[in-house]
Order: sequence, then C-alpha cells, then structure tokens
Amino acid sequence: MAAPSFASSQWSYDAFLCFRGEDTRFSFAAHLYYALQRKGVNTFFDDHKIRRGESISPTLVRAIEGSRSSIIILSQNYASSTSCLEELVKILECRITLGQLVLPIFYNVDPSDVRKHKRSFGEALDEHEKTFKHDMDKVKNWRVALSEVANLAGWNSRKKEIVFDVLKELFGLFPGDAKRLVEEDSPIQKTEVVPHSITVHTAGHFGTRVLHALK
Repeated sequence: MAAPSFASSQWSYDAFLCFRGEDTRFSFAAHLYYALQRKGVNTFFDDHKIRRGESISPTLVRAIEGSRSSIIILSQNYASSTSCLEELVKILECRITLGQLVLPIFYNVDPSDVRKHKRSFGEALDEHEKTFKHDMDKVKNWRVALSEVANLAGWNSRKKEIVFDVLKELFGLFPGDAKRLVEEDSPIQKTEVVPHSITVHTAGHFGTRVLHALK
C-alpha cells in the first residue's frame, strides 16, 4: 500500500521540486523525488509533460502556490534556464506570502558562486542581460533571487545523507508524523550544511532505506 501524503486540504503537494532538467532530471533529482515519494512526501516533479518557455506556465504557478515547501536544486546550468529563474522568483515570493519552506541544494556548485553570480551563474546572467536588454528589471529580479536563495541554509549534494536532512526539515512541518520516517533505527553520519559559510551539524537518528535509494 502506498505511503499516505502529509498534505492537508490546504495544500496540493508537500514539496515542489525545482531543478534544471539537463543537469539532474535523470540523476539526482529523480533519486530525490522517488525517495521522498516512498516516504509519503507528495512531491511535484515536472516530467517534461509541461511545456516550458520564458515564463512559467499556469500549471507550474499553481503547483508552486499549492506546495508546503520547495526544494531547489541549484546546478551548473540552472541559471541558464529562464523558466528555472522564474520558478525561483515565484518560490521566494511564496516564502514571504504563504510562509512556504524553501530548501536549497547546491549540486556540484559553490554557494558563493550562486550568491555572487560567478562562473556559470555570472555567465548565464550576462547572456540574459543581452537577451532582455529592454527588460532589465527581469534580470535584476533573477539576480536578487539567486543571491537570496544562496543565503538560505542548504545542503551540498555530495553527501548521501541529504535525503534524511530534507526529510527532517519537511517533518518539522508535520507535527506528529515524524515517526513515519523511522523504519530502521540507525545513526547516520554528520551532514554538510551550507548557510552563509560551510558548517557541520549532526542530523540524528533516522531510517536507512532512503539512503539506500541514493546508493
């Protein structure tokens, strides 16, 4: 029997997964999605059926607004996608207006590059300025959004325990449901967290089956 979702009538999804398809759709993003789904976390995952353009579709807007939380996978080519950037702006808007939990994951990128618009992020934004030279406010909003999300506490994707930490944050939204996470009581290793600077914290005792899904 499928695990029940924690979403209430107020929300359509427990989590919205925002990612650059060419970087992570068939790798990290897919692994994370299936691990969350197995734990009963009803997660929105764009499977290519939704057409993408310069602006996000009404379907994606509704999905973002209808999610308790958003998980943003910031990867090498993330900023080259205008639709990803538009999703990011909308997600951060919902963080303010709806109190949505926003969880950034830095997938093989340095958070400082995201925050300060360096390397691939800076190059992508420079290209966008050429394309949108008559709408520089749009690019400015993207720059502000990238800096803002990079200043939130997040995770480095190199750590396999990342799913446990994401679940720990999500279960904070669902009081009384955290016990569903524990299937095998096994301590996990320390997890690398990336706020303004890299620090380390202990995630505690959680089940091991989600971790196995990422191996």
